[in-house]
Amino acid sequence: LELRQADPAAPVLARAAQVLPDNPRVFLNLASALKQQDKPQEPIATLRHALAIQPDFPEALFNLGNTLKSLRRIDEAIANYRAAIALRPDFVMAINNLANAYRECKRLDDAIAAYRQVLAIKPDFAEVHYNLGNALLDAGRIGEAVGAFRHVVAQRPGDPTPLVRAER
Repeated sequence: LELRQADPAAPVLARAAQVLPDNPRVFLNLASALKQQDKPQEPIATLRHALAIQPDFPEALFNLGNTLKSLRRIDEAIANYRAAIALRPDFVMAINNLANAYRECKRLDDAIAAYRQVLAIKPDFAEVHYNLGNALLDAGRIGEAVGAFRHVVAQRPGDPTPLVRAER
């Protein structure tokens, strides 16, 4: 469910949650609407409710991780990303966001491993090559970083960003 204007959607989804209190997808969508309204605590409670209904719901775990990360609750976000990945090992966006969270808290070896895990699944993911390059730079592994940035240049020949980053 793509929600560009969450204001009208949230009340409809809140009503749907009342009518369908055992449907975790309704609560997932409601949490997305609430998050777009800049109500950070409400999506957390709503996603936790979805997970109480269906604990093995990787999308809810992923969205909870994203919400927690946006609130700088990185350790909790990491735990939720890892739980989502345990349920769906090929969940590329969860693995990428896990890597980003690791990098944010300076767990560079974990971040690098997670970015490489994404690339093992989706080798042409230019953004992840770029993120990997940045993590490698942060870790002082310049030669490997340049290799990652070369992948980005090959995939996005008109984008100077990796070249600028590699020159620093």
